[in-house]
Amino acid sequence: METHEHEILNDRLRGFFDMLAPKWNEIVFSEHAERLATLLDRIPLGANDTVLDVGTGTGVLLPMLVPVGGGRRVAAVDIAFEMLREAPSRSGVASDVHICGCIG
Repeated sequence: METHEHEILNDRLRGFFDMLAPKWNEIVFSEHAERLATLLDRIPLGANDTVLDVGTGTGVLLPMLVPVGGGRRVAAVDIAFEMLREAPSRSGVASDVHICGCIG
């Protein structure tokens, strides 16, 4: 895929997810949260580890990655800015999450 085609695809994906960001958790939250919790249980994470959450979306995984009172830190990135904008307010996590910005 040429660079120009890649940029067009990224713009379309970003636009799609930016448009759905305010409603995303209502559409998919419960089923994704359960699946992600099951997968996360299989990953050995230490209490003070730093985690890179690529594809953060609205932050469904953030409360599971940053337990209350824990020392774990998370860097969150996503292709869609509006999804990341929703993450702190929807996830209810502490300041141990750093929203890094958009990728792509």
